Amino acid sequence: MILEQSLHVEIEERRSQLALACAALEERKSEHQGALAEITALRERISQLEGDKINLETAALRQKPRTVAKQSGTLKRKWQTGRARKRRWKSSP
Repeated sequence: MILEQSLHVEIEERRSQLALACAALEERKSEHQGALAEITALRERISQLEGDKINLETAALRQKPRTVAKQSGTLKRKWQTGRARKRRWKSSP
């Protein structure tokens, strides 16, 4: 009888300890879920920023050849007009 009572007391103590441990685990779980939500939000923001960076880089690459072409075109024209003047000067008596 005494042994049975002590077993019941021990079982109840362990049950209460397990209940406390479960409550602590549930609290940790909610904290981890909050942290996971923050991590996923940050990952989404990073991927969005990387996409924006790629878009900006491609836009910059698209604009560079145009400006280079414009500059080389004007330089080419200036050189040709200078060459034509020299030819005219040489050909005229």
